[in-house]
Amino acid sequence: MGNPRFTHQEIIAMNRAVQQWASHTGSQMKGNLPPGDLKSGFKGSNRYNFGLISSVGYRFPRHGVFLEMGVFGGKNRKESQARGYTPRPWFNPVVDRRLQALNEAIGQVTKEMVINSTRIKIKNT
Repeated sequence: MGNPRFTHQEIIAMNRAVQQWASHTGSQMKGNLPPGDLKSGFKGSNRYNFGLISSVGYRFPRHGVFLEMGVFGGKNRKESQARGYTPRPWFNPVVDRRLQALNEAIGQVTKEMVINSTRIKIKNT
């Protein structure tokens, strides 16, 4: 698939909307973390395709996944729960809450792109 041919301003607007969403979402995730190396090792990153952000990612120490799932010490979920460990969701609930905001931000930029694309026609009246 070739370049979708967005204008430079459209690319900037779309990337800004996604970057703002990713930044706010990452801040909320960090707010759910206990103090320590998970917070200090937490970092957002974006991937680009044709100049547009194509995916948002977050990097953090591996044990952040285990905290989310409630598994520790090489034990499976059932063994961990038997020892009193419970899942401590800090990642997925934030993403779930914030997806609507991303949808709205992208929708607003896309709406403006469609409106701007209709201005390309020659007026003959």
